[in-house]
Amino acid sequence: MHPHYRRHICAVLGYALVAVVFTWPLAAHFGTHLTGSPAGDAGVYVWNQWVFQHELLEHLDEVGRPLLETGRPVHAAVQFGQPAREIINFARKGQFDLIIMATHGRSSVIAEVIRSGVAMVLVLPPALVSQRDKQNGSSL
Repeated sequence: MHPHYRRHICAVLGYALVAVVFTWPLAAHFGTHLTGSPAGDAGVYVWNQWVFQHELLEHLDEVGRPLLETGRPVHAAVQFGQPAREIINFARKGQFDLIIMATHGRSSVIAEVIRSGVAMVLVLPPALVSQRDKQNGSSL
């Protein structure tokens, strides 16, 4: 083997060793998990969902506060799964009188909730929702 190639091989192996040393926790699980992938590292995926759910609930509580101050009962919730099924099941458990939904062109979810008959459904067009958000300085 030519001494010139030996020096290149040593350099590559040296960089590989340094990379493994600095990334050892990841390198130990290289073939099993990749952080954040729902198909891979379930713990990180569940944590991300938990954080998202709690941040969204904080925002919904803030948006609903004016209604609470008028004495109206408001309940905010975040569910994961098939949208129509989750809304219907949640409404059945809570025995709600009214479900307010905004359309974004996906009317099949709204249609399924209406067909279920679980509660009255008030459907708001996107223009009305975005106009209200602009007036209140919030976005959802």
